[in-house]
Amino acid sequence: MIKTAEVDSRGRIVIPHEIDEKYGVRYRIIELNDHAELPPLKDDPIEGLRTAVDDAFDGRSLAETKHEARNAESTFCYSK
Repeated sequence: MIKTAEVDSRGRIVIPHEIDEKYGVRYRIIELNDHAELPPLKDDPIEGLRTAVDDAFDGRSLAETKHEARNAESTFCYSK
């Protein structure tokens, strides 16, 4: 599906109804070298993060991931 939208005089973009019905009404704006992207934001930010990092969670729960991150942090040695 290809749709177009224009920026109005106040800098707003109206997302076509078919698109917001499918993906929602909140989008992140990512500015790249030669264009911008508008990926939809998930209602559940953890699910959005899981989608963004793909298989990095490997089926672990959020609690397991937090525990692992905290244990890894405590093994770092900081020196000047």
